[in-house]
Amino acid sequence: MRGWICLGVALGFSTVLGCGEDDSGASTGGAGGAAGGGSGGASGSGAGAGGSAAGSAGQAGAGATSSGGAAGNAGAAGGGGAAGGGGAAGGGGAPQGSMQFVGDFESGTLAGWLPSGNDTTQVVTSPVRSGKFAAFMQVGPTDSTPYRTELTAGDKGTFYDGTEYWIGLSFRMVDWGATLPAWATLFQTHATPHALSGGGFDWSCNAGKNSITVTTSGDQMRLNVVVKPDQSKLPGTAAIATEVWKEPFTLGVWVDWVFRYRPSTGADGIVEAWRNGEKIFSQMGANRFVLDNCNLPAAAQTYMKVGIYREMANTSTQKLNYDEVRIFKGTNGYSAVAPK
Repeated sequence: MRGWICLGVALGFSTVLGCGEDDSGASTGGAGGAAGGGSGGASGSGAGAGGSAAGSAGQAGAGATSSGGAAGNAGAAGGGGAAGGGGAAGGGGAPQGSMQFVGDFESGTLAGWLPSGNDTTQVVTSPVRSGKFAAFMQVGPTDSTPYRTELTAGDKGTFYDGTEYWIGLSFRMVDWGATLPAWATLFQTHATPHALSGGGFDWSCNAGKNSITVTTSGDQMRLNVVVKPDQSKLPGTAAIATEVWKEPFTLGVWVDWVFRYRPSTGADGIVEAWRNGEKIFSQMGANRFVLDNCNLPAAAQTYMKVGIYREMANTSTQKLNYDEVRIFKGTNGYSAVAPK
């Protein structure tokens, strides 16, 4: 039997939810699908084939334009104790492995990053989470892609099944608009559709739910995770999976995240999450669907996307700072990636 444990922690004044419904594959609400991309930053649900899921800036496509709730299977009741002992340190011992990616913008440029959607991200000197530089991103109704301004990290931002990764990042919501989006994503480990015989992936096929997504819905920040997926079904078109945690967001404040992540369709999968040093979620077991929405085996990998991807119906402008992005491949990697 596949094991999983979820933890909801009350932070500040919020009411935090534990693990709710599992991901049955039937959900259609939330973020607008996972197709698109290929190479060169095309948007839309029918962008052509080709390109690495991360290396060629694979996109989350337009897909459905649902204005519904952020979580595909939203609902979150129950929850148990924390697996792995809880706490902020993420396990004892020194990091064992290697740094796969550092995206802290300290070069003063976007070196190592690839644009997804609008190519308008700026490197700024203030505000910063650490060091001298951070990124500033925004998306608004007059942008060429009026619903997405994101970055990917090429091959260095790709996560392969069965391998353990630690991901650290910090973001600061500057302004979320006069009309709050029904849903928006700020961080994704993005699903990847089936591979093509000639190379690359079939981005005309919707890849389905992301293993991990940090989202907003209205005035709430949420963590969404694939929980106990029903592998006999297709994943459904919603990229945002089950809501496992939420609390009201605060503008103008840096929020630090660390994730321990081993993508898998089986019992060896891991998702653990720390927010501002406190563990808020832990799950052992499958966190990725076997099939994509073309009923073909999804690629055994996911990839990182950071930035803003929001419902197309929203006509406000959202603004966001990003800093301290790191990926460590190995074990005990909390201290290697936690924002300093």
